[in-house]
Amino acid sequence: MEAITANDIDVGTMLRSKNPRIAARLPAVVVRGLERVVHQRELRSFLREVDGCGGCEFVERALERLGITVEVTGAENLPVSPRFVMCANHPTGGIDGLLLMQLLCRRYGGLRVPANDLLLGLTGLAELLIPINKYGSNRDRIARLVEGYSAPWPILVFPAGRTARVRGGAVVGGALREYPWNKAFVKLARRSHRVILPVGISGRNSARFYAIWKLRRVLGITLNLEMLLLMDELVRQRGSTRQIVIAPPVDPESSRGDVVVAQHLRRMTERLTANERPSVRGRLTGEKERVACP
Repeated sequence: MEAITANDIDVGTMLRSKNPRIAARLPAVVVRGLERVVHQRELRSFLREVDGCGGCEFVERALERLGITVEVTGAENLPVSPRFVMCANHPTGGIDGLLLMQLLCRRYGGLRVPANDLLLGLTGLAELLIPINKYGSNRDRIARLVEGYSAPWPILVFPAGRTARVRGGAVVGGALREYPWNKAFVKLARRSHRVILPVGISGRNSARFYAIWKLRRVLGITLNLEMLLLMDELVRQRGSTRQIVIAPPVDPESSRGDVVVAQHLRRMTERLTANERPSVRGRLTGEKERVACP
């Protein structure tokens, strides 16, 4: 995968390469508007600033630039051994990953995250990724995941695979709902003898983001138009305070099946960010107490 440089961040060039006919018909004012939405100038500046930074250093520099404050509850539940799987809800997008990466980097010196192999172009993150080819064979994906889970690092997963959306009709203040969680992380955790660490992370995107999602559903538009706003949503988080709540580790062994365990963990992380705290606490040293799945 060829590295993405600051000069590669060019909305006009990207549009012409993807769809020359549409790009030729777009007024210059529309292109400039898209450049502002994706924060083209700021992205270029950041990539020049972090050129040569890799892994945990890249994560630290990105969050330093955003100036986000983090409050962590339940840090005593972090296992002593790094061989665990951290599963989390996904309320806002890329910032969720950066904040949890920072937490794991500071505690364990590294981590691994299963992610689309297109992200390998961001060389600063490449060493932290388990690259998955979304369009590759199922056998290849499984092989890469098994290899990644065998590494001596914590694994960070967002099993929903996409950001949460609001429940009901309210786009302002409505509760967020995770998409159904993929069960694969439960099976991989069990096979690699890792406990699962449920983590809730606070946050939400703007009302505009959810309004566009609802509107396109009403109009029958399948293209995820709101996803174009994710970079702008990330920048809007600048200077905010986010909460991370860590529950005690969960043993992935269960007689009720991986799907049931995955959805149990999904509900748990949603409760953690709804001001419900885990009632069982681990110890500061030694092996953590494990909470059985239903």
